[in-house]
Amino acid sequence: MSLLRTISVVSVCAALLTPAQATGKDLGETTSFLKALEYDFRQGLWAAPQRIVQLYNEACKAGQRQACNYKIWHRGAHIANFETARKFFGSGCSLGLLVPCIVQGWVLTQKDQRPGSTNSDVSNGIQAAESFRKACDGGFLRGCAELGRLYRRGFGVPKDPKQSTAYFKKGCDGGNMRGCASLGYNYEKGKGVTKDVAHANTLYKQSCDGGSMHGCANLGYNYKNGYGITKSPKESTVLMKKACDGGSMRGCASLGYNYATGVGATQNMKKASALYKKACDRGNIWSCNNLAEHYEEGWGVKKSARKANRLYKKNCDKHNMHGCAHLGWNILTGNGIKIDLREGRRLLKMACDADFKWACYHM
Repeated sequence: MSLLRTISVVSVCAALLTPAQATGKDLGETTSFLKALEYDFRQGLWAAPQRIVQLYNEACKAGQRQACNYKIWHRGAHIANFETARKFFGSGCSLGLLVPCIVQGWVLTQKDQRPGSTNSDVSNGIQAAESFRKACDGGFLRGCAELGRLYRRGFGVPKDPKQSTAYFKKGCDGGNMRGCASLGYNYEKGKGVTKDVAHANTLYKQSCDGGSMHGCANLGYNYKNGYGITKSPKESTVLMKKACDGGSMRGCASLGYNYATGVGATQNMKKASALYKKACDRGNIWSCNNLAEHYEEGWGVKKSARKANRLYKKNCDKHNMHGCAHLGWNILTGNGIKIDLREGRRLLKMACDADFKWACYHM
């Protein structure tokens, strides 16, 4: 890198230190800048490109100068440029600036060519853990929540549910709502802590009220099933809509299911199919399978076994056994695709061997 370029990066990155970070106070979940970065760097949320730009501009006008430089890494109608982001935010993190450390960690935990997909490179995991730890130790509590996720997964650090819970609690106690949502999940599943679904729901509500769409989606799911809370399909629908509107594709998929089944909402197959498509187009595998079924049956969409098979194949290519099994059956029976007995049986056997019972029954 040239001296001029180095000076430029340092001067731009210097603007990334906000007064909030200087005092160690967490930025929260709902500041425009952090929300835009979450969308841009695929943190389980989605927003239209114009919405992301709007958030950057709002943050810029509010005095967060770092947001004014979004064109360095943002690519308009496309997702963020991860290669540029790695260099830019890496330089900022090396200067001890905390927001760049968070984004650097996000970039390192995803594949450059497939943002949103999980990176399994160990060296990247170690660097991500260092970046998140630097942010956490510096008082930016989102870093604590992110470090907790790495300990839960065992990426870049040893897998340790208790450490995961401790970091989530540190983030949540300091007011980071993503930390509260993740801590709730650990309580719900009994990871590193005694299982307590009622307490998990309390944490989900706290995080949802504080702006975390992950908390809204999890609480909505538990309301639908009466899991650790009084069953309320209507409340489930309200929460799933809030999560979906906030960019959670799990929220959109679950809201679609409520419309498809008439649970907590008037049954509406067109709305259900539209929500499944929205979530499927943005990477939610479960919704792709449901949308495929709608195409097979003509529920809320024009019947098309070919479109269903394309969706099943998309999921099967991602090692989803539901998709493989249904694609195999359609190939075996010639439903919207040329019959190939060998391939159909292969896919069904693969799904059956992976313990997908439906495939075993249809072999």
